[in-house]
Amino acid sequence: PDTMEVVTLQLGHYASMVGAHFWNIQEAQLDYSGAQVVEEGNPDNGAKVDPGVLFRTGETLRGEPTFSPRVLIMDLQGGLKALPKEGLLYGAPGQPSDATWQGEMQTIRAAEQPRGRYMEELDTAEAQGESAPDVPLASTEVESWSDYLRTYLHPRSIDVIQEFRHQDPALSFDAFWLGRELMGQPSTPYLDTLEDSTRLFMEECDAPQGIQVSQQYHSVGCLCKNLKNMCRSINLDFAAAGLVYWCITFLYMSVYLKLTACPPFKIFADSDNGWAGVLGATLEMLRDTYDKKTITVFGMHSPQHSLGFEPSDDPLLAQTKLQFHRNHRTRSAAYSMYVANEHASLYVPMSTNTTWSSGPGARARQFGQQLIYDVSSRYHTSALLATAIDGVTAPFRTTSRDVTWNHAVAGLYSETSTRTAALLMSLPFLQDGNPLSTQLSRHTQGGASLRSSLTSLFPSHESSVAPRFGVYSLRGTNDIPLTPTLEEMRQQQSMTALDRCTTATEMFSRYLGQSAPATKFLGHCVATSTPTRSPFPRIFSPKRNKTMPLVALEAGGNLTAATTVLVHEFKRLGYKPSFCADWQLEDHQTMLSTLQSALEE
Repeated sequence: PDTMEVVTLQLGHYASMVGAHFWNIQEAQLDYSGAQVVEEGNPDNGAKVDPGVLFRTGETLRGEPTFSPRVLIMDLQGGLKALPKEGLLYGAPGQPSDATWQGEMQTIRAAEQPRGRYMEELDTAEAQGESAPDVPLASTEVESWSDYLRTYLHPRSIDVIQEFRHQDPALSFDAFWLGRELMGQPSTPYLDTLEDSTRLFMEECDAPQGIQVSQQYHSVGCLCKNLKNMCRSINLDFAAAGLVYWCITFLYMSVYLKLTACPPFKIFADSDNGWAGVLGATLEMLRDTYDKKTITVFGMHSPQHSLGFEPSDDPLLAQTKLQFHRNHRTRSAAYSMYVANEHASLYVPMSTNTTWSSGPGARARQFGQQLIYDVSSRYHTSALLATAIDGVTAPFRTTSRDVTWNHAVAGLYSETSTRTAALLMSLPFLQDGNPLSTQLSRHTQGGASLRSSLTSLFPSHESSVAPRFGVYSLRGTNDIPLTPTLEEMRQQQSMTALDRCTTATEMFSRYLGQSAPATKFLGHCVATSTPTRSPFPRIFSPKRNKTMPLVALEAGGNLTAATTVLVHEFKRLGYKPSFCADWQLEDHQTMLSTLQSALEE
């Protein structure tokens, strides 16, 4: 199939920490030689990951080929640390030209920020022609996403907001109205710069189609529901109504998906602070400029406090500041969901906490005994979120894909009429050594189900209730045997239904059918594992350079209940006119009404 390019946007510091891990995972899978290696012995191997989906190709000043992410990043002043705004793809930024002024001059330079330990050792290894170093990093060593980003960025990729500083307790960027007000000022060029840079990347795309679904596809879901109701109204029996419904839906979707080529956008955004306001302005700009394009938003909720929060030494003042901070996070999270519901095609909130707020009752998600991570570390938690995003999108970024992200999200919407979905993950799901059929069989023995293996990354959501539709991805099927050998089967004196499968995809689909993870589902296997070599944090015991996760994107089930928690908390906080001049009571009521209406769909 043709390459389906994607443009990625990262809004906020924590979102960029997730993005840095995500791009490191992608960079580790790049094949600079251009050779496509297909191992023998597994007919489900498939082709390699297609780098053209996420990366743009180019050349350095010395004529060397390069891969740089097709990404646009926004952060606050000081958030880049030692990384220049222009990036390092074409070398260090040049010195300014000689001034023509002949009088006395005084040069004032800001103190240079030290580079992270990993980046310094990486520079040394590249200068000596060696491979990337395997350097374990402690959480305390990482101050910025630039401390561990291995991928070179395009000079137009980064834009810095100068009005706020990263981790500034004097003026914390922790409420959505701060970003909303900033992006609405005519004197600030950020939205225009973002639009120009977006157009630059879009014009480079040869066949921009997508790993997400256009807003136009929401009408497909409505049509499918109308067809189902029509079949019931004319008293067709259950089997006949189902057959008519699925035949017409399949024909309509097939024609529609072929006729609509949609340049997609994937957005990583901080959703619980001032970047929620920036997200709203960005979504409005994208929808106005690219009316029929795909927009998928992954909303990041950082662990504990937002960046820049600093508690007071005075106990009474500290409690007041903390309560204001938690309220700001709740309002910002609700605003992110509101603007995504208005302008995005799909919204996926993500957090390693069990609740929307960092207040009392908040707990960290657990992923099993083999995964031990620092629950308060943004470096660790962002790696988990990046692994989940990579896992669920990987099947739609290979050269042998038979379906697109459009089909997946169209299925999500047609079954639930919602633009919100949950990411769940089992990490690691597969172990080294035993055949795939043996490991999957163990997960179904004794009445166990897939639901008990998955951990939800959606705040206030539990995975115990089966959804109505799910997209499931399993990575690493080529790193273990597909089935036991004939001799092993003779010794076991048994052969399961999974042992009779000839491909990993067939086996995984049959396993999903047995586990009944959802009423309807799509199942995909990716041959390669997720690379977790340094600078990925060492959160596995024992140490691993790759892992085999199972990731699910689900809609329906008890997602409405999880979303209701946020909406009710936002309603309880009420309207505060002192926060922002351009946020009126009418805006607050419209937002609350929209969120409540979305829950009723």
